[in-house]
Amino acid sequence: MRTFLRTVSVVLLVVGVPAGVLATAGLVYSWLAPVQRAPSMNELPGMAGLLGWMLLIPSTLAVIVGIAMHIGLNASRPPDDIAWTREHKRLW
Repeated sequence: MRTFLRTVSVVLLVVGVPAGVLATAGLVYSWLAPVQRAPSMNELPGMAGLLGWMLLIPSTLAVIVGIAMHIGLNASRPPDDIAWTREHKRLW
């Protein structure tokens, strides 16, 4: 079970960090790009901002949950876990 939870935490971090970087880039673009008046077809900065917020919230949540799972799994490991594994490596 610990291996499964460790894998889930790594997957959350691997997916969450690039998604957070992409969302931040979209938000920065939407804040820096010039916005023209309504009749123009310049809708990309607004769309980038909307998608940035839609992607930033789940990716931030995924990173926080991944880090919390990783810290929790490290804190709940028994102190003799490494010694037991070393003594019983023939079982692996």
